[in-house]
Amino acid sequence: MVRRAKFRLVGAISMDKLVGALAGLLLGCATSALADPITYSGKIGSLDVVVELTDDPAASDGPLAGRYFYRAKGVDIPLQAKSRKGGSFELAEEEACGAEKCGEGQAAPIGAVWKLTSTEEGKTLEGTWTAKKSLPVKLTRAGSREGSAAENPYGLYSDTDMAVFADGADITTDEMPYDYLRVDVAMDEGPKAGWPDASYRYVTDPRTKFARPRIVELAGGAPFDKTNAAFQQRHWRDTVAALSCVAGRYGGSHADPRMEGDDGGTMGGYEDSTAEITALTTKLVSWRESGSLFCGGAHPYNYSNAYNMNVASGEL
Repeated sequence: MVRRAKFRLVGAISMDKLVGALAGLLLGCATSALADPITYSGKIGSLDVVVELTDDPAASDGPLAGRYFYRAKGVDIPLQAKSRKGGSFELAEEEACGAEKCGEGQAAPIGAVWKLTSTEEGKTLEGTWTAKKSLPVKLTRAGSREGSAAENPYGLYSDTDMAVFADGADITTDEMPYDYLRVDVAMDEGPKAGWPDASYRYVTDPRTKFARPRIVELAGGAPFDKTNAAFQQRHWRDTVAALSCVAGRYGGSHADPRMEGDDGGTMGGYEDSTAEITALTTKLVSWRESGSLFCGGAHPYNYSNAYNMNVASGEL
């Protein structure tokens, strides 16, 4: 599924997936009580992870499902509901699989089982992750977001699509803690470029490798914080889109049936996309974004778009 770019142009939209996501959201609202998905951060063994659950394990008595990513990778892995008894519950972690192994009506293979117990009124979760070996899991509550009807990993995955790419919401720690922790990583910084009175550099998320601009300095100390904040949000949206493409390798990241050609495993062309500064003054920054994006759907989205932004206000 082409992510952020698909909502800019009708030709870039994978309409069957968008309609499916909307229909699923409406159906969920009609049949399920809204819950506040909870985000936890912590470790599996020595590895840093972030987990989102469909509901509060301390407040809910129904099935819990979720998704998680390793901080070093950023790619969602679905966690299907398995069992629940009081403050203890189990989750089934999916293995990656293509349409031939988990297509229409086929359950995804299970790669690991989580056994967790909620402590301190849901502030912490402790237990084990078991595959070929068993590792300890220790998680601490990091935040929550409001009003989701998600009952499974695909519902949580669709929440991100609707909030970030359809509604254009900013990714913040208060509103979207799970995705904020996904994108809030140290960037690799390129060399300073530009002109004597206006300089910039490109920064790169080490997991995705594509570069996006940030202003470094302007003559007379002219303000540019709002423009850099806007650049950051655009960069983060592209990062979520690229990593969401990779997550397509898991069955739980799809509606059933999955769309032809939507097996994921790549960044959908985001790794080769560019955003290049063409002009920069104390008043205005101009740049061009170009690429060819495809992670399932009717056709790729080929684009080369020019933008101008007010440097002081960060507004296009």
